[in-house]
Amino acid sequence: SPLLLCIKVSNLIMLIDPNTMQRVQVSAKAFWRDAPIVVCGRKQLRNFVVCDIETPSDPEEKVTAGKYTQGEATVMRDTEAQDDQDSEYISMTHLAHQLSAGDTCAGYDLKSLIVQDDVQSRLRGRDLPEVVIVRKTFPNRKNRARTRRFKLKTLQKEGAEGKGSKRSNNTDKAEDDMEVFMNDLEEDPEMRADVNLYKRKVTSRAEDVKMRGGEEDEDDDGFPEISMDELIEDMGGSLQIGKNSSAPDAFSS
Repeated sequence: SPLLLCIKVSNLIMLIDPNTMQRVQVSAKAFWRDAPIVVCGRKQLRNFVVCDIETPSDPEEKVTAGKYTQGEATVMRDTEAQDDQDSEYISMTHLAHQLSAGDTCAGYDLKSLIVQDDVQSRLRGRDLPEVVIVRKTFPNRKNRARTRRFKLKTLQKEGAEGKGSKRSNNTDKAEDDMEVFMNDLEEDPEMRADVNLYKRKVTSRAEDVKMRGGEEDEDDDGFPEISMDELIEDMGGSLQIGKNSSAPDAFSS
């Protein structure tokens, strides 16, 4: 398929086709040379509820690619009526090993997407899937920043960017991006395997209770908890760097 989902970014970009489970690695040089079109990014993600997930009953018939398992998911937008069958979408997904009926997930609603002409030309007459599932989500995990047991060493910028409201907007965007990144680290053990996580200091007993999961709304089955063994003692000090970068999920052509 000419449409691929970006599942990991490191020194290489890992892409997968949920329909065939074929994966491909793209180097930075090849990425910039071939200039793939990014059809959807993080801002286009929408929330869905999983109504059903089907995989072959015979283990030998299951299609896998590394840790991923293919399955047919029936999903619906979480804002739509549960008894409206017209709002249900069928999607092939690489996350059948993670998803079950009743789970929530984030994905791209391609049925409502306005596709540009340059994308249509690369599709070569093929139809777009109605929905592409990107990741499982945990909506009951509220106040995650307040109950988080780890922190990151931040990279200091060289000077301030912008003035007044522009600088404030840049700061707010940077904080939002950081929170999204921290949530991704919590939910993806493979992603955080390459990141140093430091123990966050507890300032009160009440905060300690919250960080240990004392709040009822934090109880969400299947959430990949970060163990204390994964955390490094913070010995102080800071890091220096000129620029920060981020790589959101993307659906490319």
